[in-house]
This record gives sequence, C-alpha cells and structure tokens, in this order.
Amino acid sequence: MRRSLALVTNGLRALRQSPLHSLLSILGLVIGVAALVAILSLVDGVERYAREQIERETDYQSIGVVPIRTETIDGITVRRDSIPVLSLDDVANLRTQIGDQAVVAIAQRRAFELPTDTSRTAAMLVAASVSSWELPGPTLKAGRLFDEEDQRNARPVVVLSDALASRLAGENETASLVGDSLVFGDMTLSVIGVLEEGNLPAMAAGPFSALVDETSDQPPALLVRVELAENITLVADEIRTWLDDRFDQGQDAFTIQTNAHI
Repeated sequence: MRRSLALVTNGLRALRQSPLHSLLSILGLVIGVAALVAILSLVDGVERYAREQIERETDYQSIGVVPIRTETIDGITVRRDSIPVLSLDDVANLRTQIGDQAVVAIAQRRAFELPTDTSRTAAMLVAASVSSWELPGPTLKAGRLFDEEDQRNARPVVVLSDALASRLAGENETASLVGDSLVFGDMTLSVIGVLEEGNLPAMAAGPFSALVDETSDQPPALLVRVELAENITLVADEIRTWLDDRFDQGQDAFTIQTNAHI
C-alpha cells in the first residue's frame, strides 16, 4: 500500500515538474492507439468488402463434382467405357458425410427446342434435387417451387426462370404461365411456378426423379455450396475421400471443380 502511494506521489510530482513533456507523452499514446484501432478497422472493413464482392461476382464457395465422360488416348479423345451415374441416394450419403458444412444438390442439364406457334425457342431442362432451392438464386415470383412430395412421386412439374417465362408469355404477365403445360421432347410438363428476374438462362427446373435421363450424354453432377469460405479445401478433401469409398474408380472418375485459387 505504501509503495503504491509512493508511486502515485512520484508520478504527480513528475507531472508538475514537466507538464508539457507529460502532455506530449499522453498525446502520443492516444494518437498511437487511435491509429492502431483505425488500421485494424480498415483492414476488417476491406476483408468484409472483399468477401462480399467475391461471393457476389464469383462462385467461390461452390464445389462441382462432375463425372468424367472422355479421355485422351494417343492424342484422340474417346468416350469412357464406364461413366458413374450420380443419384439422389448419393446426395443424401454425401450430406451425411460432410454434415452441416455445406448444401449438397444434384442436377442434370439438357437442351431442348420447345414447339411454339410463332418462333423457335430453346430452353435448358434441369432435373434437380429439392436442395437446389437452398442455393443462392432468384426468389419465387408466382406459383410454388417443387418439393419433397413432388420428388417422391416423380411428378412431371417444372418451375420456369424469368428469361424463359418472358419469352413464352410474350406481352402477357409471366405469372399467367402457371398451370400451363410445356413439351420437352417426349415429356409434357406442368408449370407450377415462375422465378423472379435474375441471372438464370432460359431454363425449366423440375424434380430429379421425374426428369433425369440416365442414358444422356450429359450425366448428373453434384453441386456443393460450402457455408464458410475457409472450409473450401477441407470439404473438397472430404468429397475426394467419399468418392474413393463410394465408387469403384473413386475420385479418378470425377472432376472436382473449385475456385479456391481466388
């Protein structure tokens, strides 16, 4: 106690003897701390801005798992004899493997020309899992999205992107297409919903169980959306391990697409 009192007394004495020096010392400390706080805040703000820009402008947090269809032999590209076909069971199994770290979806895309009265219209038909709606994208404008019950019962229903709906509706409201039927090849599909305007191409998406074509030259692929950007490499490694355990050819039969280099 006496020592503490002596220190305080000496400190006050020093302040009285050199008030200007003491003021400058205190001012220097204040400026130094303020500058450090400002720099740390600036760095944190730049990091947040960079993350937001990357997420908005790129697909950095997504991992694609695509079956390899061809290989090069003696400089000639040939189709592989065995191409793995991914399924909804694979989606559920991989989801169990990686837990809550990511959203797992499956999709197969095929191009069709739609019969119309006036002009030729092409569209992409996407067979997708219900989990696809958990991925970033336009919200629903009219009608409804296909759900687990549609998937279970393999109902021939589709949700249209704004780009396709606008072409088909012409001068009418795109929402007026809900309830109509569209012909894709030998399939007649009922329109149950229309999405808001976004960056999607002219496409129609429906339940994977109803629209998938396992004999198509375009096999289904997985899309994994990682919740935290820091976990991209970790989740990609877990996917490779899962492929080795689940498929005869393992990860060698697939291309793992990431934008981790960003």
